[in-house]
Amino acid sequence: MTRWPNPVFASVFVLTTLASTAALGYAYDYSGERESNLLECDRHHWNGRTTEAEACFGRLLQTGTALQKAESAWALGDRREANRLFAEAAAADPSNPQVRTRWGYLFMDTWQYADAVQLFQEVIAEHPDYRPAHIGMAAAGTSQFTAGGHDALFAILENNLENTEALLILAKLYLEIRDTDGAEVYLDTAESLIGDSLPPLQLYALRAASAYLDRQDIQPWVDRTLALNPVDGDIFVELAYFAEVTYQYRDAANFLRQGTRVEPTNWRARAQLGLALSKLDQVDEARQHLEAAYRSDPFNTDTVNTLRLFDTFSDYLVIERNIPFEFRGEAQRAAVRIRLHRNEAAVLSTYVEQMISQALPIFAERYDFLPVEPISVELYPHHADFAVRTLGEPMIGPLGIAFGYLFAMNSPSAKPAGEFHWGSVFWHELSHVFTLEASGGRVPRWLSEGLSTFEEWNSGPLAHYQIPSYVFQAIQERRMLSVRDLDSGFLRPTYETQLIVSYNQAGLVCQYIAERWSQEVFGKMLQAYREGQDIEQVFSSVLEVNTFAFDRDFQRWVDETFASPLGNLEAWLKYNEQAQAAAAYENWPGVVDAANNALILYPDYTGGDSAFMPLARAYRELGEDENELRTLRNYFQRGGYEPEALQRLIAMLEQMNESDEAHEVRLALRWISPLREDLHRALAEDYSRRGQTDDALVEYQMLLDLGVREIASVHLGIAKLHHQTGRAELARRHTLLALDSAPHYREAQQFLFDIMQQD
Repeated sequence: MTRWPNPVFASVFVLTTLASTAALGYAYDYSGERESNLLECDRHHWNGRTTEAEACFGRLLQTGTALQKAESAWALGDRREANRLFAEAAAADPSNPQVRTRWGYLFMDTWQYADAVQLFQEVIAEHPDYRPAHIGMAAAGTSQFTAGGHDALFAILENNLENTEALLILAKLYLEIRDTDGAEVYLDTAESLIGDSLPPLQLYALRAASAYLDRQDIQPWVDRTLALNPVDGDIFVELAYFAEVTYQYRDAANFLRQGTRVEPTNWRARAQLGLALSKLDQVDEARQHLEAAYRSDPFNTDTVNTLRLFDTFSDYLVIERNIPFEFRGEAQRAAVRIRLHRNEAAVLSTYVEQMISQALPIFAERYDFLPVEPISVELYPHHADFAVRTLGEPMIGPLGIAFGYLFAMNSPSAKPAGEFHWGSVFWHELSHVFTLEASGGRVPRWLSEGLSTFEEWNSGPLAHYQIPSYVFQAIQERRMLSVRDLDSGFLRPTYETQLIVSYNQAGLVCQYIAERWSQEVFGKMLQAYREGQDIEQVFSSVLEVNTFAFDRDFQRWVDETFASPLGNLEAWLKYNEQAQAAAAYENWPGVVDAANNALILYPDYTGGDSAFMPLARAYRELGEDENELRTLRNYFQRGGYEPEALQRLIAMLEQMNESDEAHEVRLALRWISPLREDLHRALAEDYSRRGQTDDALVEYQMLLDLGVREIASVHLGIAKLHHQTGRAELARRHTLLALDSAPHYREAQQFLFDIMQQD
């Protein structure tokens, strides 16, 4: 098995020399300060004259100034040497802002954005008006989809509208949210500034992307690019980027194939092709491209991380099923491929199949769509592995991500018990499969996320609003976006919590549409997007309202629907805080007073900072069992899912002989903490008592597959079920297995005696 080195995340610049055949991937210098000697070499490069470019840079590497040598080493692919030479140049001329600014771009070329930003900041501190460093900061910011800094970024860019690079960055930001008209304004201005000293290739690539997003012919821009530079694969890398951010994953892979054919040594294109194929579940071919890219460009952390993850796939089982369901009175089947870690497969495979079986008829009907390809599902027991699979890096991020017919997510064991509701995440991501494919990938991000959130709230295993207080604060402060701009809240958030605010707003938009127009319009909206309509056309043709009127009416609906938490937000937050503080000091009467006041104002919030948990604890400490039970019931019915609280509720219900209600709570625990041995024992006993033999056998088999230590009682439970259904030989076999593991197990001994007597 191949072993891959740890990727470079630290600020230490550890590089190795690339082969001379590596693509010349250095960053174009749009500053207007490029020295004539370097500019001469640049022209060879952007016109595809590779041999001449290498010879030109090679001469400067021997005879040029310190800066020219650093730039030449970078252009020739030796980034380690380039780093050393930039350091020497900066030491020799520390007051020269150009050296450290270009050095920052070298760091960006190796995905070390923090180091790049530090250099840009140093330059700006000493030279506040040095424009290229400000543009570098903006370039670094747009390369990372992180919250915050959006306004500052636009301020930098808008103050530099005579800078070609700034204009191209702005155009790209507008294209990301599919605003091609807004992008074209900046592209037109950039085109007017490009002369003999600047390359037009990135301009052409963004023009092609704009045409692609508008479903226009991209070939004229491809032809212009290849006429200028026959070996420019970067235009296809850019097209693939916009294909992926608009859910066109097959198009992304096809573009990247073209890029690698045009420029076989474009290792960034090759790496991206591997990643694109992995999202189409073509893992074997993906690995081949990633390995080729790694050999020539070992600095791409996405490549290294993904290869290391693929090496762990031998620890996973791939389970293939054809799941039956009914669609409008006709029998259908959906092919499903499930990748699970072998330590979790015994339990999760059953529950995953159950979840898919429940969802298929709902989603097929709602979105008027039948899957035509296998649905691939992957659950990872380590969050870092999931993040690498979807984002390329082991970072804090989402819990699940869908790529058309494939979606990956954290398994229940990836987070502490109760930290997330894996069943709801699964339901959310499976919904994406239908909305993305029903629309041909043309659905805007806000609508696909909104529909998945809507399904969580209405048809999923949790099926209840879970809106945090800071979302209400954003609503109160009128920070919700127009539906026309809502995609930007997902792609380029302007404040720390905006991403979650946008998820909730999108879900509420879909909730409002369902209540006003009915859920039947969702399929029609997706079909309209599939046909190429834009948002104004979709709202006009399907909902018969323009987006401006929709925003107004939606805001009114939100204000009315959530009048209590919005109108009493400060008081609600104050009572919640008082309840938590009183609990910390074990002031149980104080908890009861504050928590009840909070729940009067807004009883639907069951998050970790809600008033429910301290209130239930207070009643328990005060010996008020009836009030504790009422609180826990209320908590559960409104979507609360803290495992220990639900276990306490089950225990209290059992004491009251409310076994059916206790069983319902146990069923809910499957979607929160499904790997608990005690849960499966209790469910097996529940099903046995209720006469649901097949379900009980499934739960007992899970216990065997989990390898629990005390298996004698499991085998005896199975034996009794088989005996009840007349399968005498199986009953005898499992009784003997029980005695084999526990020879002095009296109950098994007696049961064996009884069944032998009956024979």
